[in-house]
Amino acid sequence: MLVTYDSLGIVRGFVNMSYWTPLLNAKAEPKTSTFWMVGVHDYELIGPILEKDQLEPSTNPKPVSKAVKVKLPVITKEENNANHDILFKKITNQHEAFRTDMWMKYQVVREKNDCFYSYTSNIHDTLTNKKNEEEIDKLLVNKFRECLTEANFEKAAIIASNLKGVKGLTVCAVLCNKLGLPKLAAKIEELLEVCSSSI
Repeated sequence: MLVTYDSLGIVRGFVNMSYWTPLLNAKAEPKTSTFWMVGVHDYELIGPILEKDQLEPSTNPKPVSKAVKVKLPVITKEENNANHDILFKKITNQHEAFRTDMWMKYQVVREKNDCFYSYTSNIHDTLTNKKNEEEIDKLLVNKFRECLTEANFEKAAIIASNLKGVKGLTVCAVLCNKLGLPKLAAKIEELLEVCSSSI
């Protein structure tokens, strides 16, 4: 996978050799620790993990680099062509959410200095991005049901981990409990707890 790293700290990957999509904001304000990226190999980012108060890695002793697997914000290559619609919607929404964030962040500066600023104002607002996420979640829940029907529980767990909203995860947890799948239900309830706490 080709990867770029820009001056804003955004790492983007050329997913499936088709779309550029953000993978990591390396300059985001860390809650507990942060990742200092020094390289990329296949689908892994290489570098040391810094503590919250560290601005850069120490030189003595030399920090230990770790490989952090990239979790793509899309359905992976394991999915077949029938999932192309979901893949495309996820990438598009991720891109639009990033555009909205950048547009709002630099709005004041660009209004003053960029004579073409008005041409870039066709951004999606937060509500539109949220609606798009809900639409994607509905499609993923349908895929989750298909996996349960086929008894493909490993694939069902992967699909559940791509859900963004509480509603979709709740539906999946209820389905698992009704079908007597306690292990899968427990995994989804963990995801649900994380999702609920981030709202």
